[in-house]
Amino acid sequence: LDSTNQYNPKLFPGDEVYIYNDITSRENETLSIIGAIKNPGGYDYIQGMNLFDLFLKAGNVINSVYSYRVDIARINPTNTDEDKYASIETYYFSKDYNEQKNKQSSYVNEMSTVKLKPFDYITVRPDPVYKKQSTVTVNGLVYYPGEYVLSDRNERVSDIISRAGGLTNDAYAFASELIRGDKKIMLSFERILKNPKSKYNFSLLPGDKLTIKGKPNLVQITGAVNTPGNYQYIKGYSFNNYIKLAGGLTKNASKSVSYVIYPNGTSKKYLFYNLNQKIMDGSIIVIGTKEESEPFSFTEYVTNVTALWSDMVQAWLMIVLAMRA
Repeated sequence: LDSTNQYNPKLFPGDEVYIYNDITSRENETLSIIGAIKNPGGYDYIQGMNLFDLFLKAGNVINSVYSYRVDIARINPTNTDEDKYASIETYYFSKDYNEQKNKQSSYVNEMSTVKLKPFDYITVRPDPVYKKQSTVTVNGLVYYPGEYVLSDRNERVSDIISRAGGLTNDAYAFASELIRGDKKIMLSFERILKNPKSKYNFSLLPGDKLTIKGKPNLVQITGAVNTPGNYQYIKGYSFNNYIKLAGGLTKNASKSVSYVIYPNGTSKKYLFYNLNQKIMDGSIIVIGTKEESEPFSFTEYVTNVTALWSDMVQAWLMIVLAMRA
């Protein structure tokens, strides 16, 4: 190039310059690149083209990929074996983040030695082991709320809460929650934190959100009571105590279909033998109606008993026959 030539443009930061042995592209000779590349697709083949040239045209590998494998599927135009589709060449590369200024990194030099041919099909596969930092979020009543980077795939709920400084004095582990995607995961924070080695403690995934809540000091009563609504939580109060606070049951109420939803999202049906069990802070008491109760069917009961008796008789006869044989 002549520095005085008017066609010798001035370069600016961010410009890209491509230098090829032969800048003449062959008509209808293309190659393709797919996978972990910024601009996958088809590109014109240029004589003397190498893998680094193609990567420049395709925008290079995506930013989140550090090391990767490149598979080149190459056809042989003179191939006469109908069972042979293509030959596969495989290469491994890693970005060099210790690259010195104004010097090509080693991986660039390595890629430049891989010569391409017309109709090559290149696939870029990211290293399955290498991953960028993955985070989870801890909100609410911990000493250091915020985002936390997972150290490995086995980091568990108790580990992250411990890194967040643990629960504050106002925290209510039983009412806390974990959101994965758009779904609430039912789990017992109280059991997890009381015994981190228990089976209830499990590994977190990138994007998980932990929210540590406080005590609401409320119990909600809904359904077939005379005065449904929110009531003050009173320590030691049972199911029956709260029903009395709500003015008692309506005529249409049925305790057989009544239940309590606990603050961690689990629920428990309340029957005659556990009506005096204590209600937890933040619980919701739901009183069902008689219409929701499944009516007792004497015919169905007799049918089931008859079928059971028939099965027992057949089993007894088979045992008797086997003993006589």
